[in-house]
Amino acid sequence: MSWGHPTWVRLPPGVERLPETPPWRCLTPDMPLDRQIRLGTGLQYNWNQNVTLGGAYTYVNLGDAKIDRQGGALQGVLKGDYKTNDMHVVALNLIWRF
Repeated sequence: MSWGHPTWVRLPPGVERLPETPPWRCLTPDMPLDRQIRLGTGLQYNWNQNVTLGGAYTYVNLGDAKIDRQGGALQGVLKGDYKTNDMHVVALNLIWRF
């Protein structure tokens, strides 16, 4: 989709919501996912006939992330939550036509 100037190409924004983690799964501290909400957009610039540069940004909200794991005698108990459970994803791309 062209937007204002023929060398700029706008990528439309997107929204996605993934359901909550199934109750039978335990959240781990290395990947504390609950429900996920993603918002993203991007932009591309046609540098010339053969090269296009672009970038994108996505904000991801990963939910509450409460952890309650029983680890046994050697591991113990791990309980807690993450106050902020968000991700910011930035991507850059280069398209080279030859």
